[in-house]
Amino acid sequence: MSLRASLARLSRARPDELAAVSWSCVYFFSVLAALYVLRPARETLGVARVENLPWMYTGTLVFTIAANPLFSLLVTHYSRRRFIPFVYRFCQLSLIVFFVLATQLLQDGLPRVAAAFFIWVSVFNLFAVSLFWGFMADIYSAEQGRRLFAFIGAGGTLGAIFGSLLTSTLAARLGTENLLLLAVGLFEVAILAVRRLVRLASIDATATAQPMAGSRVDPPSDAPPRGDRPVSTLAGTLAGIRDTVASPYLLAICVSMICYTVGSTFVYFQQAGVVKHSSIDEAARTAYFARIDMLVNAFALASQSTLSGRIITRLGIGRSLVVLPALTAFGFVGLAAWPTLALLFWFQVLRRATDFAVARPARETLFTVVTRDEKYKAKSLIDTFVYRGGDALGAWAYQGLTQLTHGGRAAAIAALPLMAVWAVLGLWLGSRQVRRADRTATVGAPIPGL
Repeated sequence: MSLRASLARLSRARPDELAAVSWSCVYFFSVLAALYVLRPARETLGVARVENLPWMYTGTLVFTIAANPLFSLLVTHYSRRRFIPFVYRFCQLSLIVFFVLATQLLQDGLPRVAAAFFIWVSVFNLFAVSLFWGFMADIYSAEQGRRLFAFIGAGGTLGAIFGSLLTSTLAARLGTENLLLLAVGLFEVAILAVRRLVRLASIDATATAQPMAGSRVDPPSDAPPRGDRPVSTLAGTLAGIRDTVASPYLLAICVSMICYTVGSTFVYFQQAGVVKHSSIDEAARTAYFARIDMLVNAFALASQSTLSGRIITRLGIGRSLVVLPALTAFGFVGLAAWPTLALLFWFQVLRRATDFAVARPARETLFTVVTRDEKYKAKSLIDTFVYRGGDALGAWAYQGLTQLTHGGRAAAIAALPLMAVWAVLGLWLGSRQVRRADRTATVGAPIPGL
């Protein structure tokens, strides 16, 4: 069987779609590879300045809130043909600036550069993936998306594995700062892929585009996005807040998300403390974080096609939502008793892999039974503001607990009641999701406010 035939069989793409699918995979592969080169560098810099982490998390929240309307404004007013390469060029320029500052500044200036880099990577990570999927939604029809997006997503997961492997292999040889230049090169590949996809989609800046090969809907346009896509504006945010407060179901999802992010932040601080007090140097720390990312993404790649659906089907939504808080609670107990690098490594791998395979799909399933407005407005609020707000809350709570108890072990134990609340909420949400699904099947539309 030829390579072309094998690719068509794996991706479920028609012959006239193969080129676009291939370049879409290259695009997502290169973006996630770059991000997973930057992530371990960010973690290393965060560990080195653990006392500043609450401020870094707060800065991430502030800049996410500020960047959301600006990003939406740019997407609304400029064509993707021009806007997407501009975003990645800006990213490349920023990385070069960080590289120069990290290598040329005196020692007393490095903490400020490290904090800025931590915030920059945390904010850009959200928008880079969102930008990719927005572009995919523009150039593929709904029917094509159902067939092809899982395969394209797997291409991104392979990129994450490649980026992690690259970092774990080269960190000791190149040094953490030089990894930034690797990311610059990977983003250049992403720009090349975008330009090829623009040509394949026949998008022109001055005319309406022709449909992509095999499309069954109106042709994609290079004009600013229209219609019912959510736009992060002040009005949309206020509407999301109103929808969330008015619905016990959405409010429970919101509190559950806060439990998740606060727990994740506590785990991150535990990680920072254990790694900082270990004997490994900066390059070895970067490689350590990259190996965690590599194993997590390898597990995610396997679960995308086999494990996730079977586990959630067997357990149900409620019990699936309990798995992650239960595992996190056991991990906190273990770290309180044996705060070692080895235990931390496998706790992080198992926890993040479980999130990929079970918790995140189950969490997203909760939104299948809400109204259309709630999906676009309330979900956007929860996925951005509530998510980053939980990060900041967890950072300051952890610092306060460690100052009161003079150590991270007591803070880990103090997180156990929160994990219990999170688990109970998961069970409640699972039962309500089933009730809403049953009512939707009966009356034909989600029941708001249940």
